[in-house]
Amino acid sequence: MTMNKTERTGVWTSLPQTVSAEAKFIAEAFRHLPAPPPPPITRDEWQVRNDSATALLRDNGALQSFLNLRAAKRRAVVIDNAAHTLFEPDGYDASRDNRIVLHIHGGGYVGGAAENEAPIATPVAAALGCPVLSISYPLWWEAPPPADVERIVAVYREIAQHRPPSTIALMGVSAGGGLALRSALRLAELGDPLPAAMVLATPWTDVSGAGDTFTTLMPYDVLESTSVDAIRSILGARVDLRSPDYSPIYARYPSHLPPTIIATGTRDSLLSDCARLQRKLTDAGVVNDLRVFEGMPHGFMGFRMPETDACISDISRFLEHHLRRR
Repeated sequence: MTMNKTERTGVWTSLPQTVSAEAKFIAEAFRHLPAPPPPPITRDEWQVRNDSATALLRDNGALQSFLNLRAAKRRAVVIDNAAHTLFEPDGYDASRDNRIVLHIHGGGYVGGAAENEAPIATPVAAALGCPVLSISYPLWWEAPPPADVERIVAVYREIAQHRPPSTIALMGVSAGGGLALRSALRLAELGDPLPAAMVLATPWTDVSGAGDTFTTLMPYDVLESTSVDAIRSILGARVDLRSPDYSPIYARYPSHLPPTIIATGTRDSLLSDCARLQRKLTDAGVVNDLRVFEGMPHGFMGFRMPETDACISDISRFLEHHLRRR
């Protein structure tokens, strides 16, 4: 990993002794990463920034060594005129197990790519023994909402034509968690049969940044402090970021939403988003489980460390309980 000569302070700093040695090592590396640039202005600038980040994740050997990668076959799957990435665990037999996890990548709605999701898709696929389909969706600078929700709904409907919803789970990380929730709410509104379970990993449910820890934990997290600024620059100053169209924490929740597990950490700037979400789900009568991991920052479940192993174990056990096999 290319390091700056000057150490960045305040990025996943002052970790307690209660976290693993692996977490401390990765946190130290984070403090030498370059500070993020200001949000781009034009579509071309956004494209260049996202392409650069994708290349970094793909080609940087030092960064790859930190990621929680597992053996899996990958192939492209075209649905709704878009190419998605299917991760299949070694030894997978579709004739015996037709379960599938539909995964939605993070990136603050402005970055990320389906093909880069191996650090969370492959461990889940390996733990469950079934495929994980990482969905490609329009980023907000490519097409404004609800284009992203429409893509997830289209992919879900296509998959549900070939297997019962009881075999399908919906999973998302960060903005992908918010998008998973927005998509589940849309499916419920449309009257579609809902997936059997939902996994929301450090989900961004309030893009206005109103939650308590979005301020209090931001200096100690890895989340970019310009996240809301990026959203505002794309959607415009007059858009109400607390609309359920963008921030699902403000939506009305039906009681038949799928059983949901939420994962976060005590250094996650979106810890408040997760706590508020659990309250909403509980008040609506939705089965839910909140797992909070000591000292962990936003999106920690993509890194190779014991805390991630525990998180993946919790997620896989939850899905094993709620997903049906053939």
